[in-house]
Amino acid sequence: MEPAVACYTCDKFCPNKDKTSHNNALTSIQDRKQRVADSALTALSKQLDEAIAGCEAAIAYAEGAEVISINEGNGDE
Repeated sequence: MEPAVACYTCDKFCPNKDKTSHNNALTSIQDRKQRVADSALTALSKQLDEAIAGCEAAIAYAEGAEVISINEGNGDE
């Protein structure tokens, strides 16, 4: 998995509040998901769905929303 996908699916992910970076990652992951959609790689498709959900949660967190299962880290983000 590419780093963005691995990070957004990790249960220890501590996102920063850089909304632009998360939006860029979301676009990239969604593009990859679209390319995979026509294949029979259902495991990869599921991982990409999880990464998209994590990325959307990181965007909400960056916007100041209260998000469940986002680790706030130690303040260095």
